[in-house]
Amino acid sequence: MNLTVVSKKMIVLIAVLTAAIIIIGAAYYRSPATLRFAVGALLSGLLNVSKVILLDRATLKMVGMETARSANYMRLSSFIRFILSAFVIGACVFLNRYVNLWGLGIGLSTLHLAALSMKYVKSDGNPKQTGV
Repeated sequence: MNLTVVSKKMIVLIAVLTAAIIIIGAAYYRSPATLRFAVGALLSGLLNVSKVILLDRATLKMVGMETARSANYMRLSSFIRFILSAFVIGACVFLNRYVNLWGLGIGLSTLHLAALSMKYVKSDGNPKQTGV
């Protein structure tokens, strides 16, 4: 898989934030409910990683297209990411016996927290961070 440097950093940040959420959840619950919380956080972390990968692929593919075609392609890509999120969240709602919805909800915020914290991640100084 050929990802950009920014996407790789986002994935690492999402993984670190998801691990931190699971550790905090384990300290809070201190019971078998920790497992359900961890499953929710892990599923949302995996969802966020897949959304970053899909966005990275769509962006790289869109760069070489003409304007009208690239706009339609990005709309379709955004819709696919939305459907993927809706499917995972819907499945977790129906399987709430095995997945803690608080873990899922807090885990979904890791994408936004990772995007906000990208400002504080040290850059390698290379202005062209495509990783290609």
